[in-house]
Amino acid sequence: MTRALSIALMTVAVFTGTRGYAADIASLAWTESNLDVLRTFDKAAVEDFVNKMVDDGMHATVGEFAWIDLAGDERYELATRQDLSGRAYFDYLAVYWRSPAGKVTRDWIEGVDLPSLDKIVRDLDGDGKDELIVPSALDRHDPRGYPGYPARVWPKVYRLRNGHYVDASAEYAAFYDNEVLPTLEQAIEQARRDVSGKPGAMSAVWWKSERKASSSGAVGLQLRPLGSGCRRMTPWEAIAGSGTREKGARSPRTPSSA
Repeated sequence: MTRALSIALMTVAVFTGTRGYAADIASLAWTESNLDVLRTFDKAAVEDFVNKMVDDGMHATVGEFAWIDLAGDERYELATRQDLSGRAYFDYLAVYWRSPAGKVTRDWIEGVDLPSLDKIVRDLDGDGKDELIVPSALDRHDPRGYPGYPARVWPKVYRLRNGHYVDASAEYAAFYDNEVLPTLEQAIEQARRDVSGKPGAMSAVWWKSERKASSSGAVGLQLRPLGSGCRRMTPWEAIAGSGTREKGARSPRTPSSA
């Protein structure tokens, strides 16, 4: 065999293997018995799979992925963090499900600057099924903030319902009370100390705070200068100011199934 023919055959084999990534992942049952095989697929294979799932002209870059038994039923799901901007903004969480019949569907959740999957996927109520904790923007026009005004982000909790993830933040008051609010209140107090003594600073006025929970599960602070009427503010207004600027938001992919 000539050197040129050998190189040509190797090239064909590489490209044929690349085309087979998506089909290989989709064709396997995502079960405990195939877990070792599923874990042999690398990031390139998974990225090929997720882009073949949705043919909308937008290329998704996979930042992290994991095979996880989210429902506690010994079937595995593919959880991924994805970027659609080409700038390594991993703001999208996509969870892929494969039914026993072989149909692949997807849950698509938009967040902001998602942390690693081990911080997103947690069993908050100990029922053997994992919840998803997704940092989500309060301002859809400026999800990442802009100079002078940092992003206003709130962790939403998604839970499994009828085989898919839905926003169920209001059902997890203990999570917010024990893990979110203490850190948030510490940040507000630190912000007050940081601006102490500056003209016009918020901390120059004595404030009283009360916890208020909305029906959506988002918890704000009622900030009230003593001796005057109260004005409802979010904690992010207290820290960063209440100004916003209109700016086009990135368009997420529409949910789909294959």
